[in-house]
Amino acid sequence: MAKPLANGFPIGAIMTSGAIAEEIKVGDHGTTFGGNPLATRLAHHVFGRISSPEMLQQVTETSKLFKKHIDGYITSYPELVDSARGRGLILGIQLKAVGSHTPSDIANLVLAKARLAGLLVITAGEGTVRLVPPLNIPEDVATRGLEILDLAFRQVRQEIV
Repeated sequence: MAKPLANGFPIGAIMTSGAIAEEIKVGDHGTTFGGNPLATRLAHHVFGRISSPEMLQQVTETSKLFKKHIDGYITSYPELVDSARGRGLILGIQLKAVGSHTPSDIANLVLAKARLAGLLVITAGEGTVRLVPPLNIPEDVATRGLEILDLAFRQVRQEIV
């Protein structure tokens, strides 16, 4: 969980249960980036921002927007889109095989179409389009990206179905 903790500044972090933490003694665990005063101050600031009620509410609302659009993809493109999974703003759209095209083939086609229209998305696993936007993405930017993704699905369907 260290990567976003200090907003990209190098820091190390682990999360464990209280019972395990009580058993750790000085010297049991070390980290390359542990104990850096600047990194820990940055992490303290970032954690304070992302755990604020306002930020958490924004993430909840933005997640609803993403899920609404993804549910629309499932309904509009049933021959391409199998299901969705994820929580908050870490979401995956699982694709189906179509003819000789594997789910990964379909995902790569969707990514290529989206990229040509100005949206960068990536895959995760076998045939999953991965959506992990910034937690503070503005609604209009999210909506535009989701519209581009819809366009990509539409174009792929026209080409292969």
